[in-house]
Amino acid sequence: QSGTFAVADAVILADAELAGAALADRLIEPAAALPGLPAVELTELGLRRVQHGNSVGAEHLVGGLPAGDAHLPVRVLAGGRLFALARRSDNTLHPVAVLG
Repeated sequence: QSGTFAVADAVILADAELAGAALADRLIEPAAALPGLPAVELTELGLRRVQHGNSVGAEHLVGGLPAGDAHLPVRVLAGGRLFALARRSDNTLHPVAVLG
């Protein structure tokens, strides 16, 4: 067990290599790989800001800033897909890793 992931769900590398395209059915979406982190969804303007590494505030997020532990990284989603990870500072989120 590692967090919410069970060893029984893992795939041995040799089996993964043999699976070919069927392996795609076993892959975990990046946003789902971090279930313990709060998540926010970007607006279109928020997406453009994060693409360039700029901080975003509640006005750039669908539903506003997340509640909870301000020290945890935040999953930043665009269209439901993981786009970045951000740190919270006061009333803004600053992207620390932009993935897409």
